[in-house]
Amino acid sequence: MNQPIESIYEDATKIDFDDWDDGVSGAIPIGFSFDFYGTKNEQVYANTNGLLMFNNPTNDFGTPESLEELPLESPNHYITAFLADLSLELDGTVLYKTIGEAPNRKFVLQYTNMRFCCNSNMNPFGTFQVILYESTNVIQLQYPNLMATNSDDKEIRISLANKSFGSSALIGIQESDIGDYVTYSLREKSLTEKQAIQFIPDDQGSYTMIRHAQYEPILLNNELFPGYTHLIGPADGTFASLSPTFQWETAANAVSYEFILGNDPEFNSGWSIEHIAENNLDMKEFEIELKEGTTYYWKVEAMNDDGYTTYSNTYRFVASSIQPATVETDLEVSQINSMSAVAGGTVTSDGGGEVAERGIVYSTHPNPTVIDGKSAAELDGTEAFSVHLTGLQSATIYYARAYVINEIGVSYGNEVDFRTLSSSASLKTLTLSNVTLDQTVSENVYAYTGNVPNSLSNITISATVSDSTYGTVTASVYNSANVLVAGPISLANGETSSELPLNVGSNRIELFVIAQDGTGTKYTATITRAAQDNGTVDNGNNGGGSSNSSEPVISTNGSLTLPIGRAGEVRLDNELIITIPASASNKELKLTIEKVLNSQNLLSKHEILASSIYEVLKNFPENFNKPVTLTFAFDSAKLNSNQTVAIFYFDEVKKEWVKVNGGKINGSHIAVEVDHFTKYAVLVVDQATGLPVSDSSNFSDTTGHWAEAQIKQAVSKGIVKGYSDGTFKPNATVTRAEFAVMLMNALKPADNDTKLSFTDPIAEWAQKAIAQASEAKIVNGYEDGSFRPAASISRSELAVMMARAAKADTTAATVTNFADDSQIPAWAKGSVAAVKELGIISGRSGNLFVPNDTATRAEAVTIIINLLQLKK
Repeated sequence: MNQPIESIYEDATKIDFDDWDDGVSGAIPIGFSFDFYGTKNEQVYANTNGLLMFNNPTNDFGTPESLEELPLESPNHYITAFLADLSLELDGTVLYKTIGEAPNRKFVLQYTNMRFCCNSNMNPFGTFQVILYESTNVIQLQYPNLMATNSDDKEIRISLANKSFGSSALIGIQESDIGDYVTYSLREKSLTEKQAIQFIPDDQGSYTMIRHAQYEPILLNNELFPGYTHLIGPADGTFASLSPTFQWETAANAVSYEFILGNDPEFNSGWSIEHIAENNLDMKEFEIELKEGTTYYWKVEAMNDDGYTTYSNTYRFVASSIQPATVETDLEVSQINSMSAVAGGTVTSDGGGEVAERGIVYSTHPNPTVIDGKSAAELDGTEAFSVHLTGLQSATIYYARAYVINEIGVSYGNEVDFRTLSSSASLKTLTLSNVTLDQTVSENVYAYTGNVPNSLSNITISATVSDSTYGTVTASVYNSANVLVAGPISLANGETSSELPLNVGSNRIELFVIAQDGTGTKYTATITRAAQDNGTVDNGNNGGGSSNSSEPVISTNGSLTLPIGRAGEVRLDNELIITIPASASNKELKLTIEKVLNSQNLLSKHEILASSIYEVLKNFPENFNKPVTLTFAFDSAKLNSNQTVAIFYFDEVKKEWVKVNGGKINGSHIAVEVDHFTKYAVLVVDQATGLPVSDSSNFSDTTGHWAEAQIKQAVSKGIVKGYSDGTFKPNATVTRAEFAVMLMNALKPADNDTKLSFTDPIAEWAQKAIAQASEAKIVNGYEDGSFRPAASISRSELAVMMARAAKADTTAATVTNFADDSQIPAWAKGSVAAVKELGIISGRSGNLFVPNDTATRAEAVTIIINLLQLKK
């Protein structure tokens, strides 16, 4: 059940009513201005029947028959979290509190321990809340505690049980002037404990409703009530012995408890109540005969001297003579970088049954389970293990737990959290004292220039980084001869450096921003300081007439001799053009361009060339005083979807290609400014990451793989990519987000600017594809409104998505003819049968479908290729 642990606010204000039955409150301050259907409201009114009104406060909501349809005539401007014939009896109380700081405050109004009128001899059926959000004007209804009221009369108990979950209630919102209303349910059994319903203002003057929103773990309390009881064991969702010891934390000011045990989460059957008023109020062994394999639900009601009560969460366990295996999670997660980490654990007991699987579950939300991200250890059994967690998002907090599966089921260890390293290495601002740069500073502009008078001989530097979490920022100053004058010095984010010298002439300031994961970005600012006499730099050739000519020297054969001070242009086969500004060097320049014919030894990571490789040579080692422009022609046919190009130079020391930042694309040409010559080429890069794309025909780990041909085909079609290390990882698992992107890359649906409606965060690279797949009804979210993008996709989920993509008939077959047909979930069986019949998907060895196993990258691309073949 994974019950949330609520934050308790002990100083909530009690609302007074003019009657315990059909009572109306005075004005209740919201604490901020709340917009309801375009009207600003500073206060709200409540009545004892579960009605919240912004105007026209009344206790008259019509006859019970009027609840059969909308709109209600009186009141006419309301929110109903649970409008029914209710009463405040015994410990029933309505509380409110405004929580948080502007502009993100929450107004919480809580109907506590409500009863149906008028049954003072029965337990309350539940507690429900209305939450108003300041910044968004969103309305949320939620139900922290719902349960069937107890009665010895079975008929009465069943009738009241249905009422407890909405069968007599109106749930929704209504506005008076335009008569608009949004209904969740009308007198239907439609609620569950811990459910949240959200109403979000839309741009049509009404509201969009999310029926299963993210539950806010909030509970209100005050001095009237005892503290809330937290259950300890049997732990929620676990197995327990046939004679367990029930344990809970003692609630503040509690003098007695009611222990409640049932056979269903609504406590509609199998009630067993024990009153506890002894010294040991936090633990009890009961003489209760539990049945093997039966699921039980339990909770505890705490009571104080005045008879006021609070209810704990509901915990679920299965009674069994065989216990689950137990596992502990290592407290330290190691080898953390931006996309992966290593986590481990230790199986401390097999529980009396064979351990079938163990590993780590992980997610961006707490308490991950096997339906979220999962990485299984290679070997089963007990003792210590570790696994690699891959496909992580950078600069993100993850939660991880070790898990173990034996014949009883899955059990989890303690939870640990870790944060992946940031891969962001961009400048947000750059300020050089007394210097005006040629353009506005931007994280995507990597080179700047500026001119200063001779009187300015020193400057300071101040820079801020786009991501507040980063590695280092350093600055260095080079003179016109490319000699290091100052630095490298470390810069603190946003702080001003010490003074750095400026020489007469060109000064190149280099800033390196290094991300947490070690990746880096270089920024340059070339500052020219004027000479003392006439504001120009003496290049030692003032007497030469030819050097003062404004006409550039042009060459088309790849070779150029350029006098001092002259501008020039040289090209080779119109595939590479080098443009040199005047006074780029204070020496005569002799330049040659050579095409590198044997390039394979320069492509160790199987990079894809979009141009030839050129080596550019000159007659002196110093860098240029002014940037030189390289313009390459590139082959756009080499690009697939979500790919672009960038210019790289080859680092002869590290033997790797280094991206030259600041490239500008114009049609089939790309230009960039550089200050030195070496080997250059245009490489195909991933549009999202900027990293080089590997050639699909040369993955280091696919040769001889059963899906080698399908992988090559999928990469060539732009369906999927390899990794920057030259691998494809065909046996790695696929997340729900990754598969949605692969499938949409294959189907290429029209871009209708579809908006995401899921409640959990989704990385930007996957948002468009998931929105398209959702609009096409190929993917669905979960009941809580989440998508769970990082969860590994199961083969059952994969089959359902492919059946929808193929528009297959999933209603005909009742069996799939797989050997493990009985293990295929009912919701997936028709889809599995359909895609098998169409030849889209096949089983594994032994004619097994293994429905709950995770799909691999190789399997994913193979079935997508099969789908495309079917659509031809």
